[in-house]
Amino acid sequence: MQSKLSCPYCRKKTLKEANPFWPFCSQRCKLLDLGKWASGKYSIPGESIRSHGQSPHSLKSGGDSPPDNPGSKEEDDEEGKNNVD
Repeated sequence: MQSKLSCPYCRKKTLKEANPFWPFCSQRCKLLDLGKWASGKYSIPGESIRSHGQSPHSLKSGGDSPPDNPGSKEEDDEEGKNNVD
């Protein structure tokens, strides 16, 4: 038996079986929904992560600055790896 459920974006009835955009009915609805999340129109209730005065970089690395780039050209030059004899 095929299950017909409503698309969470447009509420159109859609079949789950063989639908690459499940739970959405189409790529359009999937992308429109993603756009609302990305723009902040949708949100999950709760305390904001940034309300503690932390930047997004400090949340990932544990510090106040972005993490170092271990493969940066400046570091390679300092270590003499890019010097040509």
